[in-house]
Amino acid sequence: MNTVSAAQPGSPSALASAPHTLWQLDAVRGAAAAYIALAHLCRDRLDDIFPRLDLFFSFGQEVVIAFFLLSGFVIHWSVEHKPGLAFRDYLRARAVRIYPLFLLTLLLAFAIARWQHSADPRTDWSTLLGNVLMLQDWGVVKPGVWVEVYAGVLVLWSLSYEWWFYVLYYPISRRIAPAKQAWVVGAISLSQAVVCWWWPNQASRFLMYFCIWWTGVELARAYLARRPMTLATLAVPLGAVSAVALVLGGLVWRTHTAGIPLQAGAHPVLELRHFVAAVLITVAALAWYRVHWIGLRLVLGAFIPVAPWAYALYLLHEPLVLHTNALGFITHPLLRVILDVILVCVAAWLAETFFQRWCRRLLLR
Repeated sequence: MNTVSAAQPGSPSALASAPHTLWQLDAVRGAAAAYIALAHLCRDRLDDIFPRLDLFFSFGQEVVIAFFLLSGFVIHWSVEHKPGLAFRDYLRARAVRIYPLFLLTLLLAFAIARWQHSADPRTDWSTLLGNVLMLQDWGVVKPGVWVEVYAGVLVLWSLSYEWWFYVLYYPISRRIAPAKQAWVVGAISLSQAVVCWWWPNQASRFLMYFCIWWTGVELARAYLARRPMTLATLAVPLGAVSAVALVLGGLVWRTHTAGIPLQAGAHPVLELRHFVAAVLITVAALAWYRVHWIGLRLVLGAFIPVAPWAYALYLLHEPLVLHTNALGFITHPLLRVILDVILVCVAAWLAETFFQRWCRRLLLR
């Protein structure tokens, strides 16, 4: 499995010739996509059978942050193996990987909404256009969102962040000296965290999260340069993420002292969770790396085969199963979940194996 496939976006042909492989990334990517899909498919269905299952599946937001870190790592890894890659070719490769399955998901959500005669305001044409332009976020739990996720497909919120991270990566990596890049990204993210304190808006939120993604870039830079994978090596990007976390912690405290109820899954606690998770995941990855990934293959190795179609699994499971309720006639909850899992796995595999490959052949010739 090529290392490029380990990021959420997958492995476009223009970026898929890195000469080395890192099976660890595929294992984590496959496991993360499976976790998010299972969390949604099992939610509120198996409480009577497995009473503590909801607690186990309560870390979906943190798993998405792991996706961001993986993505930053793999994009930098890939581009560094193609030093002559032009911006046009880079962006086209990213678009061809992101957009076909994304548009397929939007089409599926659109068809389901029309079939169900949905009155959900998130199914109007302006929301659809905003999602196509990658401006969407989850406005129910965050202020200052410009465009809601289309048809309530919640997993779509992360794709807009990924897209703008890709767009920002190339000019920074090409126009700014490598030693200064983490400092520049950190300054951008921290300044936008302050802006979001006083004026929540989508552009600032994209930029605020950029330092999380860039931490993955710096991990790849250190790995490729064979520098020690230590906290000292990552002091600048982790310092930026921690500084933003402190700003968000202050916002949480201000919200609390104002008498406004706090919720773990809503602003501003949700954003604080994301940044704390980024620090903890990075530290855990460094520690695991230092002990040569002992036990990783045993724990997550079974998910390596999922990696090639993890992106499709991440996108399609929600509209295909939760929105259609296609197997709602099955009353046994465990059997229903098992069949739902089979359905989404087959659909994701087919989408990646045939639809995505056809789009890649057509658009990257």
